[in-house]
Amino acid sequence: MTDLERLREFAASGSEQAFRALVERYHSMVYNTCLRGLAGRRDLAEDAAQAVFIVLARKARSIRRARGLSSWLFRTANFTVGHMRRAEARRTRYEQEAAEMAELARERKSDVAWWTGFEPCVNEAVAGLRGRQQEAIVLHFLQGKAQKEVAAAMGCSENAARMCITRGLEKLRTRLTRRGVTVSVAALSAYLLGETAQAAGAGAVASCQAAALAVIAGASGAVSALTAEAAAAVVRRLFWVKAKVVAAALGSAAVIGVGATAVLRTIAPDARVSAVQDGNDWTLPDTVTRVAPQSGFVVPDNPFWKQRSGLPRYQDGHSHFARTVSATWSEVNPAEDVYVWDGLDARVAHATASPGSGFLLEMAIHGLAEQAGMRGRTTAPESVIPAWVVEKGKVSFLSDGTAAAWEPGCGYQGFLGQFLRAVGARYREHPRLVAVMMRGPRPGGGFSMSTDLALVREAERSTGLSPATFETWGLRFVNDWAEAFAGQERKLVLPGAPSTYVYANKRAYRAVSRRIWENAFGRGFGSQMHTLGFWLWYADEAGCGTRLTEQGYLEFDDAFPPVANGAVWMVHNGDYTPQGTAKFGPAGFNRMRWFATNMRVLQMRCNWQRIASEVESLVAQEPGFFRWVELEMGRTASDSPDAWCWLRHADTTRIRGVQKVANFERWLLQRDVEPGGRTVPAARVEIPALPAYAGDRSYEFQARRTDRAHGSSQIFFQAARSFIAGGPHEVLLKVTYLDGPPTTWRMDYTGRRWHARTETVETAGSGAWKTVTFGVPDMCFRGAFAKGMDFRISVYGPHDLTVKLVRLIKMSHGRSR
Repeated sequence: MTDLERLREFAASGSEQAFRALVERYHSMVYNTCLRGLAGRRDLAEDAAQAVFIVLARKARSIRRARGLSSWLFRTANFTVGHMRRAEARRTRYEQEAAEMAELARERKSDVAWWTGFEPCVNEAVAGLRGRQQEAIVLHFLQGKAQKEVAAAMGCSENAARMCITRGLEKLRTRLTRRGVTVSVAALSAYLLGETAQAAGAGAVASCQAAALAVIAGASGAVSALTAEAAAAVVRRLFWVKAKVVAAALGSAAVIGVGATAVLRTIAPDARVSAVQDGNDWTLPDTVTRVAPQSGFVVPDNPFWKQRSGLPRYQDGHSHFARTVSATWSEVNPAEDVYVWDGLDARVAHATASPGSGFLLEMAIHGLAEQAGMRGRTTAPESVIPAWVVEKGKVSFLSDGTAAAWEPGCGYQGFLGQFLRAVGARYREHPRLVAVMMRGPRPGGGFSMSTDLALVREAERSTGLSPATFETWGLRFVNDWAEAFAGQERKLVLPGAPSTYVYANKRAYRAVSRRIWENAFGRGFGSQMHTLGFWLWYADEAGCGTRLTEQGYLEFDDAFPPVANGAVWMVHNGDYTPQGTAKFGPAGFNRMRWFATNMRVLQMRCNWQRIASEVESLVAQEPGFFRWVELEMGRTASDSPDAWCWLRHADTTRIRGVQKVANFERWLLQRDVEPGGRTVPAARVEIPALPAYAGDRSYEFQARRTDRAHGSSQIFFQAARSFIAGGPHEVLLKVTYLDGPPTTWRMDYTGRRWHARTETVETAGSGAWKTVTFGVPDMCFRGAFAKGMDFRISVYGPHDLTVKLVRLIKMSHGRSR
């Protein structure tokens, strides 16, 4: 009776005799395959062999070709070994496992002792063979058949069988060499033939038959929990593999996706899980310990920041922390050609008293009562502009206190140029100066204009304001400021954004404002803005380097001048002041806004932050996150060890007709790829009701998930070529995911061989956020997946996967940083 006839008889009538004959014939091959894959663990190998024959009993009706039964059993044994290895890893600690492996190694025979630890590589290499070569190797070496029997089983000549064996051995040797196991064909052949002789414990054949038949009959307690779990998992695995094969045969590329051959090959993973932890993981390699040059924080003057430990305060002539030093024009220049520096010098000395601290010099130069109150004073506009300038320069003011500097005959501009040159001469070369800011003509306005239509009409009517006169004034101011701080232009900070404060959004003034800013950027100036990352202001502002695509993806231009020039590119987190808390949300929501704003700061490549005292408690709660922000801030694509993508999905204030913004991305892009790679928003977060934004925002999503119900089971990513390209590279992949309903997923990428994959991860349904780290030794970035993507998350279990953050870390960077 042939194997196929025995299978059919068992499937039809449950014949124990027919099934026992199959177990007796193939048990040795299955057992030894499991033994190798489990690195000599005989107890686990016996459980694994039982699981394989349980699967055979369950799938007997679906096996149509007895000639391929050896390969089918080998693949099933490999699936079982993979599952049991993962299960065992979850059940034991690494130290215990190492001790057990050392004990097993001492028990191994001396002639094969050098193979200890490499046995799993043999199964992986055999699994990588294709078709008839794999079948010949399994029959000859793993099942112990002579070449003549191999030929008969394969239905070919003995010479053809011998060629399959020879070529298969050579490919095995090559594959093992790539994995660091150098061995000759002769030695490999001798090892495999020797391994065939290993036998399971007494009664193992009968035990396998009895266990399989008992499980089929419904006796769930007939086998160990580990064996039952492994059998169930392998049956599910075979179902998915078969589904993909059928889909491929029908041309259903949408189900399988790009690189399906990598899924169907029963090879062991190329990259392993090196760590899993609860919540977020903000760690970087231990070698990354230094902050980027010319980056840091402008912080309050209080003990929290003075006593902050573990942070490099001064390195390479650079201050990492700075404090604001404010003054008005009238204070320093009370009379023509008279300059009083004592007060300002004292404040500079106080700000730089702490070791390594620097200062930001902020000068109020325009006539605004609000600006006069920067240091607690609320006086008339004339307290900002010196009285002698107002009188001698014939300066007039608008109804809101703005100086009409552009008015014909006004001498304001010339006197201001003299003042700027005096300030530059005093502080330009100060070693602790990190930035200089001139305020006006409105708070935070720089060279932009008011949004008050009534005010612009007043200015045009009473002072002769026009786009041309305003442009003349603005360009001269940029020129005077640049000359005063020649050589330090990158420290000159323009507040606001080119198109933010424009007269009633009139196009003419907007265009003028942009030309003034472009001229300043061309001279090397920096900039400051209120990012308000949570609210997505400036989501589509070329003057801030940001662009919103038609698909809703938020992009940043690394050629944005302050970034490309290494200038001060600063954000003022005004939403953490007491007034900002009242405007942007209750204190209990600060943690979410703190996280979102910092991620936006990094996404926009800012190198300096101005933060308020309200942030101190958040820094104390999230020291790991704050440290990560410090090490990331100010980095460029060439020197950053880290690229990441936060898969956020949020409303905007209806910018350019696009009401949704997808992702904060820093040199790592996630894009939906059809078919098979479409994602949907997930992890909804409710936003407190805010009077200032009533009806505009009520919720957003903090993650994205796959959409298996509609045929999408993958999430695709692409690294910026300026960050990493080509390869292979040694990298870490960190994925923060929701431990939702049970499912199985992994990362697919391009390695030394074309398609590679990581070890699979299984969700357990705890509902908590977790971060898994994959150590990938040989990742290549060549855009090998659909739409030029570099790698993807692939879900193979029955449920969707929700992902919040993906980080890509270059292990070759930061060794001396």
